[in-house]
Amino acid sequence: MTYKVFCSFGVVPDLAFGWFALTSLRATLTHCTYLLMLIYPLTVCRGNKLGSRGTEPATKITFGADPVAFIKTANFIYLLFCLSGMMFKDKVVLVTGGTGSFGSHIIHKLLEQKPKEVRIFSRDEEKQDRMRYDLNDLKNVRFVIGDVRDRSAVERVMRNVDVVFHAAALKQVPSCEVNAIEAVKTNILGAQNVIDAALHNDVKKVVSISTDKAVEPVNAMGMTKALQEKLMISANCYKGGKKTVFCCVRYGNVVGTRGSVVPLFKKQIAGNKPLTITHKGMTRFMLTLDDAVKLVFLAYENGIGGEIFVLKSPAHKVVDLAGVMLEELGAKNRKIVEAGIRPGEKMHETLISPTESLRTIEEKDFFRVLPQIAVPGIEKKYPKYLNKNMFRFSSDSARMMDKEEIKQMLKVSGWL
Repeated sequence: MTYKVFCSFGVVPDLAFGWFALTSLRATLTHCTYLLMLIYPLTVCRGNKLGSRGTEPATKITFGADPVAFIKTANFIYLLFCLSGMMFKDKVVLVTGGTGSFGSHIIHKLLEQKPKEVRIFSRDEEKQDRMRYDLNDLKNVRFVIGDVRDRSAVERVMRNVDVVFHAAALKQVPSCEVNAIEAVKTNILGAQNVIDAALHNDVKKVVSISTDKAVEPVNAMGMTKALQEKLMISANCYKGGKKTVFCCVRYGNVVGTRGSVVPLFKKQIAGNKPLTITHKGMTRFMLTLDDAVKLVFLAYENGIGGEIFVLKSPAHKVVDLAGVMLEELGAKNRKIVEAGIRPGEKMHETLISPTESLRTIEEKDFFRVLPQIAVPGIEKKYPKYLNKNMFRFSSDSARMMDKEEIKQMLKVSGWL
C-alpha cells in the first residue's frame, strides 16, 4: 500500500531529483526504472494472480497481468531505460535475422539508444534494401548479406561486436515438418556457428530468441529450437576463460508477425472470405513486438549466463481473436470455418514445463528458468536452487484475455 500511494502522488520525481544530487542522471533513471518494476504489480495488477506461490493445483494457477495496463507501464519503463542510455550507447550490436519482423523492430529500438554501430545480418537482400531506404542510409547501420549456416560469414560479421541478438531461424511449423533437415541446418548448426564466432571474437553477451514451441516439442521446428536453447545454455560451460555470456528468451505468438494468424485473418476479411481456424478450442499466448523487444533487453540487462527468460504473457482463444477482427473490421462474411489442425500443431502451447518449473524463479513480470546442468555463474548466485511448487505455464492455464483486451492489443499493434 505504501508503494502504491508513493507512486500515485508523484513522489517518484521528487525522489529522483534528490538522487540526482548524489548520482548521475543515468543512475537516477536506473533507480526509478527498478522502482517502477518493483511497484508494478501493486499499481496495475490488483486482483490478478501473478504466480505459483500458492498451494492450488498447477492447472488452476492463473498467470499474466492485465495486458493493456502491462503495455502502458512497460512502455514507460522502457522509456526510462532509453533515456538513461545505459544499455547500448557506443556499443557495436549484431542482429542475426535482422530483416525479419522481430529483427527490424529491435533495430529501430536499438537506434534510439545511440549505439556505435548496428549490424544487420540476413539472407534477404530485398528486405535489406528496403530497410536501408527506410533508415535513410544511416551511417551507423551496416547491412551484411549472409547465412548463419556459413560459419566463416558469421565469424567475419562478428568482428569487434559487443552484443549479439540471435533471431535468425526457420520458424514456420508446417514447412519445417517437411523440410526438417533445413530446420536442423539453420536452427541448430547455425546457432552453433553463432556460439563459436562469439567466443572467437570475445563478444560480451549473446541473447538467443526462442519460442514456446521449444517446450515439450512435438514438431521439427520446436525440436530444433529446443536444441538451440540447449546449445546456448551449455556454451556457458566450455568458454575456456572467455567472458562471453549466453542466455535465451522464450515467448509465444507475436501479434502480426510472420507466424501470426492476424495478417491472414485481415486478408480473408478484405477478400470477403470466411475466416479459417484450425480448431475452435485452440489457445495461444499473445504479445506485441514491443513486449518481445523489452523481454530481450531485460535478458541482456539481467542475464548472467544459462538462463531462459519468459514473459508472463496473457493467452487468448483463437476463436475469440477471429471474432474480434470480424466485428472491428466490419466483415460482411462472418463465417468461421474449422480447417483442421495442421501437421505439428498443438492445441495449447507451453512456456514453462513442470520439470522446468522446479528450477524457475518467479520475478515481477517474468520468469527466470535456470538450467538443469551446473553452470558456474548460476551455481554461484543460486546454489542448489529448487522451487518446491511445481507448475505448468501454458496457454490454457494462463490468464485468458477477454475480447475487449484482445481488441486493445490489436489496436496497440496497429492491426485495428
